Amino acid sequence: MTRRRIDLITDAISFHGVKGRLRVEDVILSYVRSEYVTGDGLDKVLEEIDNALAAREVGDVPRRSVLNIVFELALNSVMHSGDCASSSELLAIGLRDGHVSVSLFGKGRSVQINRLSQVIASVKSIADPPEHQAEMLKRRDEDAWRRRNEPESESRGGGLGMLTIAALSSQALFFVQKVKDQKASFVLQSIV
Repeated sequence: MTRRRIDLITDAISFHGVKGRLRVEDVILSYVRSEYVTGDGLDKVLEEIDNALAAREVGDVPRRSVLNIVFELALNSVMHSGDCASSSELLAIGLRDGHVSVSLFGKGRSVQINRLSQVIASVKSIADPPEHQAEMLKRRDEDAWRRRNEPESESRGGGLGMLTIAALSSQALFFVQKVKDQKASFVLQSIV
């Protein structure tokens, strides 16, 4: 990683107060938004992540979970952040004590970040790890079936992706937001 990228990760960890959850030395790969939200970019990122985790002898199931989580985060980023998304949005893949962390640091309007916080709180209320996967996926599938004929709504969104991410995680999703004026930033972390 470049010095600039290391500084970006260090600043994000420090600003959000997550030094106990993610250390710079744990980060094996990182990407800014422009590197993972395009089709070709996402393909390259997923391949790099898969190769890096395989080289570190991470098993097939955790690797596939991480790849699906990254895919969902990229999709949510494109669908819900639009033009407001900052190029400083940062995705960090870490490895510590045999667990892979996927951390997304992002920025947006306060209303967007508050909505994300509500979605995550709702997802967390469904079931607790480690016996959460079946219930999360069942709820996701029911919600997807119910919504298939409903009109699009700005007031909802993100729920299906967050249910998938939570189901693939071995621990409850971790979320911290910081608000200043009408702007907000956040970190969302999934542990596999």
